[in-house]
Amino acid sequence: MKILIIDDDETSVKGIRDHCEDAGWECVIADFDESYREIMRWNPDVVILDWCDEPGDSSGMPVLDSIWMNGYRPIVIFSGNSDIVELKDEYENNELIKKYPKGDEQPVNNFLDEYQEYFCVLSEYRDEMGKALVQAFDGIGTIKENKEADMNNDIIKYLLAKRTVNYFDLERKDITLPPWGMYLYPPILNNSLSTCDILRKVSMSTDLSKIGEPDEYLLVLTPSCDLVNEGIRNAKVEEVLCAKCFDKEVFSGDVRKVGKIESLLNSGVNKQWVALPAYKNICPSLTVDMKKLEIIPLSKVIMDIKELKENNTYLRICSVDSPFREQIIWNYMQTSCRPGVPDRNVTAWAKDIANIKK
Repeated sequence: MKILIIDDDETSVKGIRDHCEDAGWECVIADFDESYREIMRWNPDVVILDWCDEPGDSSGMPVLDSIWMNGYRPIVIFSGNSDIVELKDEYENNELIKKYPKGDEQPVNNFLDEYQEYFCVLSEYRDEMGKALVQAFDGIGTIKENKEADMNNDIIKYLLAKRTVNYFDLERKDITLPPWGMYLYPPILNNSLSTCDILRKVSMSTDLSKIGEPDEYLLVLTPSCDLVNEGIRNAKVEEVLCAKCFDKEVFSGDVRKVGKIESLLNSGVNKQWVALPAYKNICPSLTVDMKKLEIIPLSKVIMDIKELKENNTYLRICSVDSPFREQIIWNYMQTSCRPGVPDRNVTAWAKDIANIKK
């Protein structure tokens, strides 16, 4: 792992540098004038950033903005004035931007230890994303040759994005996803519901630090195109069609053999029932009943818990990703066709449903 420390006072970060050296990590200390050059030259996995020399000074903000916009990577703000550092909401809410006060280096070292594996993966992913963008940009020539008069920048970006997504197509990689790998959390679209979003019924007293009971959850079935609420587009419907959720045991019925349950999970359906895996601290293992439907007002659905103002409200908690989303909709439409999906490790999941102890 490569750690870049941006600080004009090397003595104030000696404990962090020593910890990095003891762990066998590479560590470079640079001042603010050298920071941009070192990020470009060295491509660190993590940046530890002093913020300012005096209260009211924000020398670190331009560096943070530059990292955010040009090759994002985890950042630790380590400053004697960290308690008065005010960040943009998107920075404050980011899992990988931390603030720690100078004087105690141990929290920084603990953060590096805890996330070491993920920092390296993020760097590998950032490099892969660069390759994916090169592949995407290879399509510019064809787009240019076929461009129509009404093809605006958003359409061109969409076509390039499709090429980028295709680069990361998991069906072409020899991997096995964990069951919860079918979820997107947090949901990507912030203002619009999508088909197969998972909702939780909440009230002013709901403790979201704990998962709810199965009957608190609903699966959205209304087509995404009718739910778009972005820019000048408004949702075409006032109500949302949802499928109700039940205990995980409902999915397998009388079946208790793990091998049979695995087969049902891979097919995606057992009669009218679809299984959804547990997602730690988000939702329990669920059974969706495609014949038990409920219609709820779209006006009662919120995207952020901060929007909660009354009881009997539905909070979007996560989304089912493609191609599992399409598989669920095929099951809902009761067709005999289904798309191919990546292999998943369903053995532990099947044992969980069958209540087999380790």
